Amino acid sequence: MTNEQSPKRVLGRGLSSLIPGAQSQTGDPSAADSLEVMRMISLTRIALNPFQPREAFNPDDLDDLTTSIRQHGVLQPIVVRPKAGGTWELVAGERRFRAATAAGLKEIPAVVRNLDDRSALALAVIENIQREDLNPIESARAYRRLQSDFGLSQTEVAREVGKPQPTIANAVRLLQLPAPVIDSISALEITEGHGKAILAVDGDEDRISLWHEVVEKKLNVRETERRAAAIGKAPKNPIPRGIEPAQSSLHIEALEEDLSLALGARVHIRLKAGEQGVLEIGFYDQDELDAIVERVLRR
Repeated sequence: MTNEQSPKRVLGRGLSSLIPGAQSQTGDPSAADSLEVMRMISLTRIALNPFQPREAFNPDDLDDLTTSIRQHGVLQPIVVRPKAGGTWELVAGERRFRAATAAGLKEIPAVVRNLDDRSALALAVIENIQREDLNPIESARAYRRLQSDFGLSQTEVAREVGKPQPTIANAVRLLQLPAPVIDSISALEITEGHGKAILAVDGDEDRISLWHEVVEKKLNVRETERRAAAIGKAPKNPIPRGIEPAQSSLHIEALEEDLSLALGARVHIRLKAGEQGVLEIGFYDQDELDAIVERVLRR
């Protein structure tokens, strides 16, 4: 009986924390149930994950991992799911799979899980998020795929990947940016925060113009937000009573930032004459509105 036919119980907490409720299993791998088992599987019988959210792999990192695997072997199993004909599909661990192949290994330790498409995508997203491997655009596309391919709401996506719902909403909104700006965020030339600020400007032409300014002048996020407000001709806040002119802008910005963090939404304070004003709370869809209302009404 080969290693591939002899499942072993998975020990340790690393994978059980990623895949809760794991137990040992015996039997034919093609008949694997939802319980977790680990076995050695031939690399040639594993197909790549079509739900892999990561679009680019750093060649230097892969070279380092390949060298490590040649010296020490694969220290953490990949995750696969059984497919027809006694083959397997990679769910999580593509870097390890690629590096093991490059290192000349014939087999790789793998945890077998019987997963549907939605769970396979969610697990691939979760693994990359836990390792901080996805750039903001890759994360956004993965979240959108969970919505579009599997019909999940943003609240359900948030539950699947263990993130706050506003985080999912803000990430997916980045995909509304013009292609050059999306590519710039993906390449880590500018940050997700810059992208959110650029979204405040209406129209692709103005958004691309602001993006050029951000890159050329190396504007930080706060400076980008100010430029976006200026482009949009947003009304300026008058100086509130009892606050020195030099402190006014910082005071308003601090209040807006505190409220934004508390509500998980965009907040703007518009002061009028005297002590009157308007508090604006922005949202982008029904899911985000529901999440804001829940936070406001929470007892």
